[in-house]
Amino acid sequence: LLMDMMVRAGFISVFVGIETPDEHGLEACNKNQNKNRDLVETVHIMQRAGLQVMAGLLKRVHPSPTGRGEEIKALDVGAYDVNGTYRPLIEGRGWRYTGLDVAAGPNVDVVSLDPYRFPFEDGRFDLVISGSTMEHVPAIWLWVPELARMVRPGGRTAVKVDGPGFPVV
Repeated sequence: LLMDMMVRAGFISVFVGIETPDEHGLEACNKNQNKNRDLVETVHIMQRAGLQVMAGLLKRVHPSPTGRGEEIKALDVGAYDVNGTYRPLIEGRGWRYTGLDVAAGPNVDVVSLDPYRFPFEDGRFDLVISGSTMEHVPAIWLWVPELARMVRPGGRTAVKVDGPGFPVV
C-alpha cells in the first residue's frame, strides 16, 4: 500500500531496510547481537545511524549540484531538532536548507499549521527530505502526496522512517 502510494505520488525509486529496538523484531531480522543493549542506548545508536542513512540517501538522490550554477533548495519536513538535525548535511554541500515543522522550535524555519498542506507553491524545492517523521503522521496517504507536491519536476525526495517494524525508505 505504501509503495503504491509513493509510485502514484511520483517517487521513482525506493530503498527499504529494517531496523528496530524491539527484541522480537531483532530476532526476526537475525540481529541478536543488538538484544544485549539497553533501550536508551539502542535508540541513540539508531539516531546516529539515521544521520548516516540520510547522508547516504543524499548521495544517492543528489550526488552533486546541477553544475549549471543553480542553488539546490532543500526542504526538511519534520525538522524540529529533538536529537540532531540534517541541516549540516544540506548546508555542508552548499545547498539552501529550509526546516519545516508543525511547531516552532530549534531548527524550524517555517511552521505549517496544516501537516497535510505546506505553505509553499508547487515544485519549489529541488530536494525534499524527512527523517523520523512519517511514523508520527496519522494520515500518510495525505502527507506523501504533499511531499511530492513540494518537489520540482526532476527533483528528488528522501524519507527515512524509524521505529519497530517501520522501513527506512
